[in-house]
Amino acid sequence: EIDTTQYENGEHEIQAKAYDNVSYSDVASLNIYIDNRDEYQNVHRWAVFVASANRPDIKTKLGNGGLVLAEEMARYFIEHYNYPASHITILFDDGWIRDKNGEGERISTLQERGDRISGVSYGAATVNNIKQVLAGVIDKANAYDDSEVFIWMFNHGIGDEEKKYTGGKILEHSELILWDGVMSDDELGEILSPLHAKLCLIVDACYSGGFANRVIFNFPTVLNSKLPANGRIIITGASKLTKGYASTTSGPLFTYLWFNGIKTGDADGFRAGLFERGRPTHLKFFKDGKVSVEEAFYFARYMLTTKEFRDYMWMQPQMSDRYPGNPPFRNRGEMLLGT
Repeated sequence: EIDTTQYENGEHEIQAKAYDNVSYSDVASLNIYIDNRDEYQNVHRWAVFVASANRPDIKTKLGNGGLVLAEEMARYFIEHYNYPASHITILFDDGWIRDKNGEGERISTLQERGDRISGVSYGAATVNNIKQVLAGVIDKANAYDDSEVFIWMFNHGIGDEEKKYTGGKILEHSELILWDGVMSDDELGEILSPLHAKLCLIVDACYSGGFANRVIFNFPTVLNSKLPANGRIIITGASKLTKGYASTTSGPLFTYLWFNGIKTGDADGFRAGLFERGRPTHLKFFKDGKVSVEEAFYFARYMLTTKEFRDYMWMQPQMSDRYPGNPPFRNRGEMLLGT
């Protein structure tokens, strides 16, 4: 399968050869003509979804739920936010689907699945792939003044479960485990530092608060990830001191609730409340029929206090909201995706 959107319009030569586990065939050549008629040529939105859930050397596997949730969000972004499918990348595990919900043997690559999303690019959640994909998005997004970038990253975070009240992360950066390595909050901050576009970044992992420069209860960290900046909202699924939770079939709980608030519209009108625990409002003045990134965050926080999810209230998701500018006065607006 060839993604023609990665090539310039015009004539191209394709060369290929076959392999039968013994020897290679002769090289066959084919000339093709590419004519990409881009109906989204004036749409400057990009999304990157990263989930590395079943690394062989990590005992606790997280299943295929992260991929399921990533594709559900991608489909929603395409249908409701007018994101071009060709502007969306999904990186999962080593690029393969495995049986036994991610814990078994390889079945097929992500691209070979019949239910993949047409036009979306798939690959492995390796350090190098992530850097390359983000570099490409940054280069394209910086070319336009109205660009919008959404990045979602999910897996295990690194912390010390024996240190119940600190997670061992007080004087350490938050870190996210990838398929072949680890990425710290300041490393991701360095990668995204050249990006000048509107950005929503969600890192859903244990002990992830450092990505938003938050310890817990919205208190700032000593160490700086350099991710928060004007025009950006950085959200983490847990505080720097606490663990998160994920379902092996439906993905991480915080993102599940955040996205559910968006797609159902139930998050419309939600406000911060005490300690940003989230609170609903019954005043029509605060409801406009649209759900912002911030409203969905407060909705998810609120849901974690309800009877159904109260066991996970200790996750303490965090948010750095500097959209469109510095608080408390320059971030009066809310971030609506797809606008």
